[in-house]
Amino acid sequence: MAYELIIVFLPFLAFLFVFSHLQLLPPKIASLICLISVGLSAILSWIHIYKYLQCKSSFKLIYEYSIGTWFSVGPLKIDAIFLFDALTLTMLVIITTISFLVHLYSFDYMLEDPEFPLFMSYLSLFTFFMIFFVSSGNFVLMFLGWEGVGLSSYLLINFWHTRLNANKSAIKAIIVNKVGDICLMFAMCCLFFFFSLFRLYYYFYPCSSFATN
Repeated sequence: MAYELIIVFLPFLAFLFVFSHLQLLPPKIASLICLISVGLSAILSWIHIYKYLQCKSSFKLIYEYSIGTWFSVGPLKIDAIFLFDALTLTMLVIITTISFLVHLYSFDYMLEDPEFPLFMSYLSLFTFFMIFFVSSGNFVLMFLGWEGVGLSSYLLINFWHTRLNANKSAIKAIIVNKVGDICLMFAMCCLFFFFSLFRLYYYFYPCSSFATN
């Protein structure tokens, strides 16, 4: 697996492992796993953008990584594909670096909370979906990432679910997310109606060279 995909999926693997072992792992160990996974994603993001900036060629390569076909219905075929260009790499550096700092702050701030590891796992899930959103290679995957950001936002905002203000804020977040859903789905339908394409590089780089793995 290319290390670009490691950047994407490392926080999700940390979430899965910690969330499935909440009762077995010591709180600090579980939270450290989430912290380290996001930290590694941040380091790899910085390494990748450094190599990208050091590229001496007259054009910068646009990398596409395809995991395979997600689903196919008639003429519609959706691949699980990720696109890495200058914008994606910039966003990866911003997201992973800030998320690592948030994890680091939460590691100290939330230490005495009895559900501390659960909160850290939610943070890793939120980080994963943000990375997934900005690195998606087509609009359908991007929509899935957007939905995940909304879900994980709800889980984080409503973490202290016994507080009325937390409940109200979480509901507001979901409502705003659903408004975004409608707008995004409308834009996707318009693009597919006029161009019959969901893959992003066809829109952004119609004349550029790209590398596919």
